[in-house]
Amino acid sequence: MLGDQVDAAAESMKALDPDLERIAMAFVMKDLYGRDGLDLKTRLLCTIAALAVIGWPTQLSVHVGRAIGTGPTPAEIREVIL
Repeated sequence: MLGDQVDAAAESMKALDPDLERIAMAFVMKDLYGRDGLDLKTRLLCTIAALAVIGWPTQLSVHVGRAIGTGPTPAEIREVIL
């Protein structure tokens, strides 16, 4: 699920404070996305929907990029956003 944009964001955090990067990535990847109850596809679609609603286009772009190839089809992603 990680891509170039996520790697760049992680490097930015690491440059600011290595502990911040480690904690943030562990929290997001393990504690949030790694939870039981929803599969990764559903979690990503929920994240995409939330980011579209609150109007955060940069984060939306990152998560759409993450979603491609991890389950949701482009048509499903479009439907969630619409």
